[in-house]
Amino acid sequence: MRPASPNKALAAIPVTVADLIERRLRMADLLFALASLKVTEAASSGAAKK
Repeated sequence: MRPASPNKALAAIPVTVADLIERRLRMADLLFALASLKVTEAASSGAAKK
């Protein structure tokens, strides 16, 4: 048995523009949440040192 060609494998994955936009927005939300968490941690650790 030979593996499916890449074109057939990709054709089996339906990706719409809306799916791509949603993925990008989720990634942006995740990055924003991580950045704000680091800022909050830095601010709280700076306040604890004073």
